Amino acid sequence: MKILIVGARRTRQGLGPFVAQSFLEEGASLVGVVGTSPESAEDALRQLPLPADFDCKAFTDLESALQTTQPNAVAVCTPYTHHREALKTIARYGVDCLCEKPLWWEDHPDRVGETKEITSQFASNGRYLDLITQWPFTLEEYLRLYCEKSSDPTASPSEDLSENPSKRVRILNPGSGNWRFEMLLSPSVTGPGVIPDSAPHPISMLQKLFGIGDIIPIRANYFGEDGRHLCLEFTYKPVTGEEEVKDSPGETRGMTNPDLYVETEVSDLSSPLVRGIDQVAVTFHCITKEAPPRPAAFGINGRIAHRTIQLPEYRQSLTLATGETKTLEDPLKKLVRNFLHKVQSRASIDAERLVRSVQALEILQDLVHSAGVLPSSEAPLLGS
Repeated sequence: MKILIVGARRTRQGLGPFVAQSFLEEGASLVGVVGTSPESAEDALRQLPLPADFDCKAFTDLESALQTTQPNAVAVCTPYTHHREALKTIARYGVDCLCEKPLWWEDHPDRVGETKEITSQFASNGRYLDLITQWPFTLEEYLRLYCEKSSDPTASPSEDLSENPSKRVRILNPGSGNWRFEMLLSPSVTGPGVIPDSAPHPISMLQKLFGIGDIIPIRANYFGEDGRHLCLEFTYKPVTGEEEVKDSPGETRGMTNPDLYVETEVSDLSSPLVRGIDQVAVTFHCITKEAPPRPAAFGINGRIAHRTIQLPEYRQSLTLATGETKTLEDPLKKLVRNFLHKVQSRASIDAERLVRSVQALEILQDLVHSAGVLPSSEAPLLGS
């Protein structure tokens, strides 16, 4: 499969070189890179792990690159303020696209309407469009870790994944309690810029876990000694929350007793793991850090897993507070593999998920604009 990379250079936190490497490792061919100048495009080529005999060309114009290379798919890894026009061009040429998060973000009187227009262009051409939001591809390891090591009575020991890794396993049923999801990330920015930079990640996790849904804002507060950190609280209401879902003949699960099932591989972001619940209480912690290492963690119903990175090989792991650890297969590589599978199988674009992602960002940015400030003695705690 021929891939064109737009924005393949890593200037600050760009994923371009890593996305390109993931495509190469999955057997795709890189046929071109697009930069903002001849110098940046050539520099991007030098940053890529290309074999000496690889025929990959540098371009400064997306349309020229599309016409010359005729790629099967395009990866857009530029800053998000440049996404919209690139997406429109790619859709017009009828090419599948993997786009860095957020889908796009710039001043516009109708972001949701514009997103619907963009996704409809891809859909009308029968082309696939998805986001580079790799955190949902850590859920497989998180759920296996929870089930293999948990002494929690909500994990079913008779259905332990370590005994039968191909089995769908029921875990994390909080009974009559409320479902909770928490996530901590460490963006280099603060204030409203946190939303397009980092909020797509918890949104993508919520969509994978619970399906597409609506966000009901509660509160946002800055905290920490310098008042730069941010904590957002909101309710996530899955749009299927009041439906009964049949998993097999004779088995119906409703919102009174929701179960979470994990498959062998998290492969379809449009198919939620948890169904039939009414709402989820969400807390999103943003700890501003201008340089690595950047702490990251997430958890369901208080069971928090911290992401650790071992250098220089960049080996990622999830670690629970009790000390149990599970090594992660590179989630970006899993995401790229999933994208290639979707393109090859001619999967349909999940337009509603993408539109709701942009809509959620708008709601959360409005919430940040009304944020208060917490005294340092009242800093919110992860898992509390």
